[in-house]
Formats: sequence, structure tokens, C-alpha cells
Amino acid sequence: MEVKDREGFYRHYNEQLAEALGISSHTAGLLPALTKQFSKNNKWQLFDDVPRVLSSLRQQDLPLALVANWAANLSELVEQLGIRQEFSAIVSSQAAGVEKPDPAIFLRAVDELSLSVETDRILYVGNEYRADVIGARSAGLTPVLIDRNGCYNHADCLRFTSLLDWLNSME
Repeated sequence: MEVKDREGFYRHYNEQLAEALGISSHTAGLLPALTKQFSKNNKWQLFDDVPRVLSSLRQQDLPLALVANWAANLSELVEQLGIRQEFSAIVSSQAAGVEKPDPAIFLRAVDELSLSVETDRILYVGNEYRADVIGARSAGLTPVLIDRNGCYNHADCLRFTSLLDWLNSME
């Protein structure tokens, strides 16, 4: 999907969410409340394993990119979370003009890392099957799914219950 504006992005995202939850008939009434709630200064938090895993990956001098279906202020949020220094590139869907699973957003990150899907083995670690696994695979990346709640037992890719489990599997 092409992303033209922040409001349109969130409207589309929330419409998809309502459809996935089976409450699409309530979308019109929910959208204003959702927009208001998400416009507040949210207190996003990292999972406990995130800082340790990012630090370990950085010590290995691996180039890391963050790719998210998010507004253009993604870098600011990552800075607030204290992990900006771990990433060589941050690509939001609003800045890229497309959202996951469109391969273009993944390829933009690959390009910003000066990598090539033809010559480099590139892992993409995500937490949603459709957006992350399907999208990464369609861009020529190797998907790794972090399935913290066991929702994707059918996943046809590497699947772990935490980032730490994934990191430990690489040792």
C-alpha cells in the first residue's frame, strides 16, 4: 500500500486492525477514539530482551536497520527508547511511501545499509507473519519471526519466542 499522509496511514491501519479483529462494522465510531488515543504522548516500552540483543549485535559489527509501518517520527521514538545508536538506518513506512509487506520498504533499508540481496545474506527479524515474513521474503531477505505469544505455529520460517532465544540459537 502506498502511504501518502500520516492521517491516511493510520486510518488505513486501524481499518485493517478492525477487520482482523472482526469488528469492522464499528470502524467509523472507533477511528476518532483511536486517533485521539494514539496522538497522545505514548509511553512505548521495549521488551526486556531488546537492549541486550541489540548490544550483542552491535558488538558483532552487524549493520542493523529498523523498518516499521510507522509515521515519519520513528527516529524520534527510537531515540526516546534509548536504542537509536544501535541502528545504521531507520525506515518508516511514511518516509518510504509504502508500508510492509511491500518489498520496496525492505529494499530501501537494504540500500541504506549498502547491502545487496544478490550478494549478502540479510536476515529480517519481525513479529508479524504477513507484514514481516511475507514482506521480507518477497524482498529477497531471510525472515525470522519472533512469536512471543505462540500465534504463528504454522510459520514456514525460523520462529522463536523471544529475541534472546534467537540470539542464543546463533551462538
